[in-house]
Amino acid sequence: SNKVFVTRQPNWPQIFSGETITLTCEVQGGETTKWMYEWRRSGTVIQRTNSKDWTFRVSKFSSGDYMCQCRKTDDWYSSTQCSEAITLSVSGESCLLSIDMLN
Repeated sequence: SNKVFVTRQPNWPQIFSGETITLTCEVQGGETTKWMYEWRRSGTVIQRTNSKDWTFRVSKFSSGDYMCQCRKTDDWYSSTQCSEAITLSVSGESCLLSIDMLN
């Protein structure tokens, strides 16, 4: 079965509440297949996307382990294994963000 990898941008160890992050789900050897991407946080499906990229604003509730699992759009029962987890640890708002919001 196809192996699945999740990467993140930006890939800083620390991310602050209010910042935007993009998680990307790559299916090894599945480039020509149309996929539906299921995103799980701590085991629960929280988002489905037609694109391998999922961009969202991080909040203090976003901390957790994220995994991606893909299903073929023409065969819902044909799914990949889950990716390895990528862990987000969200800190309080950064000083920079607060300054940006004032301007």
